Amino acid sequence: MELDIAEVVDIIRQGGQFLISSEEGKITGLEKVRKNQFLLTIEEFKELSKDAGCIDETESKLQ
Repeated sequence: MELDIAEVVDIIRQGGQFLISSEEGKITGLEKVRKNQFLLTIEEFKELSKDAGCIDETESKLQ
């Protein structure tokens, strides 16, 4: 499903943070990120997991 770019821009102009999905250069999804929802890159996730003690760097397969 492709979303209309003008409609996406109108929604984003209302404010907030959004996760935009695309495929083959077309916008296929738009999701507003909730206040209690966080998006991380895999590197940020790994660092946060290490800091929390969830990953043992000597045995982790995520390195």
